Amino acid sequence: MTTPFPVDCQPLHTVVGSHTIAGVNPSPRTVFVLEKAQRDRLVLLDTQLAPFIRRYSISDDIQRYGMISSNKFLLCLPAGWTMQHCHTTATGNDAWQCIAERYPALARHLAIPVAERPFTPHHWWELPSDAIIPHTQQPMCTWQAVRTQVHFTVVTAGHVNANPWLPSDAPWLLGVLNSTPMQRWIQRTSARTAQVATSMIDDLPIPTALIDHRELHRLASATMAIVAQRIQLNQQGLATLIRNFAPLGVPASSALRSWYDMDLAGLRVALRKSFKNDIPERLHDEWRTWLTNHRDQHDALGQQITSNDQLINRIVAEYLPVPKS
Repeated sequence: MTTPFPVDCQPLHTVVGSHTIAGVNPSPRTVFVLEKAQRDRLVLLDTQLAPFIRRYSISDDIQRYGMISSNKFLLCLPAGWTMQHCHTTATGNDAWQCIAERYPALARHLAIPVAERPFTPHHWWELPSDAIIPHTQQPMCTWQAVRTQVHFTVVTAGHVNANPWLPSDAPWLLGVLNSTPMQRWIQRTSARTAQVATSMIDDLPIPTALIDHRELHRLASATMAIVAQRIQLNQQGLATLIRNFAPLGVPASSALRSWYDMDLAGLRVALRKSFKNDIPERLHDEWRTWLTNHRDQHDALGQQITSNDQLINRIVAEYLPVPKS
């Protein structure tokens, strides 16, 4: 049975003036995804490529109200790029020869085995013709399903990602979407599948009275700032651990990224698994103190977020009825 649309609400797509827009998804052409060193080398040798290489956020970077700045980049050559920049209408091997002559560093990077190249006469190094590459200053929000919830966040300026997005970065809107009443609405009106249908996101009910609600805007803006502060704290802590214990070029494991949830014993286990390294016994007290201080800061920020969440939930609950199971 279809859930009745609540009165005094507007569909999300009406509020933001757009339906959901598909993200830029390079899969399965992972050769388009660059590490920072690869990006720097390409731009150094082919400076004209710089505008076409964007920071690329993956699912793990998307958090509730905030986003971790990605260290990955995406080669975003739009459809028609070869014709425009290489002044050729050629396809296949002829077009590839033009790329090799004008952009030798790019050609070397893309020189994957022939067997792995798509079987097409078209310019396979370009994104599909229907791919929408947002402007670097385009306001965007996106979302990620995490267990039984959907985390909404503003996309960091200049980033692209494979997730669908909407053209808005309004704090009050994130407050509504991340609120408990809206999460319950999503849970009770969606099919219980691993992914949330974009059509359902488009039609989420947004109470009209909340569009200009000053207190909601204040609370949501404050929450976004606190989340950004907590992400910065977490990333700085992870950078400290990498600097002190990681071999050159070895990335941190996903477990170590949650170092703020660990005691000293748990941190030592994570360091051994990530870097095959350990904290010397003579430094145990020093690192225990460091961990305690940073964990206390993390927890204090978390308490502020929880307090704001409760206030936002009360505001949204006044205007958004939760559908019956």
